[in-house]
This record gives sequence, structure tokens and C-alpha cells, in this order.
Amino acid sequence: FPSHDNAKEGFVVWSEDDLRATELHLFIRGMSSEMKKLQTKEGEVMMYKTLRLDYRVPGDALDRSGEPVVCEQREWVLR
Repeated sequence: FPSHDNAKEGFVVWSEDDLRATELHLFIRGMSSEMKKLQTKEGEVMMYKTLRLDYRVPGDALDRSGEPVVCEQREWVLR
């Protein structure tokens, strides 16, 4: 990651209809200007360097008591 001088903090909130989810995958675009053009049958497609963060959400939703979940994997992908 870049230096702490350029660091940003934030949070994400959304409603969830199914509280049985045990995984969370966040895709964050805009942290890099890298991109790639691909030619497909449907035409040209732009792929952007995107940070993927994977989380496991253990236990029952009612027993989580607001504890933060820890990122298990972090990788850069083109999407």
C-alpha cells in the first residue's frame, strides 16, 4: 500500500436480507490508474486495476455483537 501520508479511511454500510452470509468480498477501484483494453466479441472492454479484499464472517449474525471482521486475503485484480 502507499505511504500512510496518503492513507484514507472509510466504512461501508448496506442492508442485508440474508444474515447467514459467511463471506464478504469488497472490490475497490480508483486506487490505481492502471487499466487495460481488451477486445471481445461484443467490442472493446476496459479492465481496471481493482483491490479485492476477502473476509470470513464467523458465527451466527445475532452473536457477532459488532466485532470487526479481519481481512483474510488482499490482492490486485483486473476487472
